Amino acid sequence: MRHDQPVRLSERSFLTQAQHWVQHAVQSDRLMVTPFLNPRERYLLQGMFQKEPLLTWQMAGGFPEAEAQRVVLAPIDVEVTQVAFELTLLEIQYSHKFETLTHRMILGTLIHHHGLKRERIGDIVTDGQGRWQLAVTDTVATYLMTQVDRIGQVVVRFVPTMDPLVRVVTRQEQTLSVSSHRLDVVIASVYQLSRLQAKALILAGAVRVNWQQQVRPDDMLDVNDLISVRRYGRIQVMADAGRTRKGKYRVIVTVLNNR
Repeated sequence: MRHDQPVRLSERSFLTQAQHWVQHAVQSDRLMVTPFLNPRERYLLQGMFQKEPLLTWQMAGGFPEAEAQRVVLAPIDVEVTQVAFELTLLEIQYSHKFETLTHRMILGTLIHHHGLKRERIGDIVTDGQGRWQLAVTDTVATYLMTQVDRIGQVVVRFVPTMDPLVRVVTRQEQTLSVSSHRLDVVIASVYQLSRLQAKALILAGAVRVNWQQQVRPDDMLDVNDLISVRRYGRIQVMADAGRTRKGKYRVIVTVLNNR
């Protein structure tokens, strides 16, 4: 898990875009706001940003410890206010005593039925008691408030709010001793599965790395990677802690479970 390891093929287009953002902020001497970025994308962007001493970096996602956040790159002499993020927090009002919403229903309706881009939608959060909120760009917020009145068969209204829900997440840190940084090896170690079981999950399309489906068991993980395993939960790689005396790799991960 070396910081100098080649980026994944799927990440190369993002790095090209990130380079454009940084260059635009430097050359135009104006702030640049990105779409919502996941932790891995912010990690990659930060590597480019650190090479530009004349830029500052700030981020916001609408919720405390938001996973998806917009980043503002700005010249050091330009003040960055909350308005610069062009971000709105919306609450979904509906008859939650009689109807039920799920994360999949909300996201599926917005992307597949209304054609919204995923990068314009941040975290979708529930309190577990029927309340739902989501962070979106300002332009998407206007669209949702004026054009969308249903999620599936559920009648809804999108209303701006300044009171973000607090996502309840249990975090358990583990230090793994593994033979390699392969995806199947880490999944097997965290969930106490055999390598064959972990490989089968990956090949079946049940695993995502940084929100993208991953079907290669030999994919090599890196710091800040977020692994989602259907029916098991999520794992975030926090650090590479070196080698053991027996030559294995120490990997620090956080096992996440949303409530």
